[in-house]
Amino acid sequence: MTKCSRFLSILALAAFAFTGAVYAQGPSKASSDNTAQLMQSYRQKTQQLQAIQQKTIKNNPKLAAEMKQFDTEVKTSMRTHGYDVAKGQKRVEAMIAKLKDGKKVSKAERTSVMQSFEAERQNMMKARSAAMQDPKIQKDRKAIQEHMIAAMKKQDSHTTQLLKDVEALRTKIMAAMATHEAAPKKAG
Repeated sequence: MTKCSRFLSILALAAFAFTGAVYAQGPSKASSDNTAQLMQSYRQKTQQLQAIQQKTIKNNPKLAAEMKQFDTEVKTSMRTHGYDVAKGQKRVEAMIAKLKDGKKVSKAERTSVMQSFEAERQNMMKARSAAMQDPKIQKDRKAIQEHMIAAMKKQDSHTTQLLKDVEALRTKIMAAMATHEAAPKKAG
């Protein structure tokens, strides 16, 4: 996996974790338990897909080079939209180090770091979204996705089923979250 992809994954997983923590405070324990099970299954399936993807990249130097080129293209576009991925990654690493530091961090300091983290994530996502609007990047992204999925299917015969499972779980999680978000409105 490339540095940018790893960085984006870290930010996405952290945001997903924060969403999950907030969601877990939901209206019913049964609803939370079901969603937690769905999210656990989703994580397991995506981890299996990531393992297949990493093995596929390792065994396909041409695909690895194509991904690296695409990664560079996206970073360059993000930079033109005002976000430097390398500098952003250093800022996030500094935030994580501050939270992991052996010293006790005050609640106010932790809140400040989390707000900075969220602002960093927002800036990164805004620049990435703008970069992804570029027609050349859209075309290249579609091509690399097709190449990756085809190579993953050759690498491991379970890929097709895992992709179907992940999509089904994503749909169920989104429906559960929509139901959860609607619940307070009904009560109020």
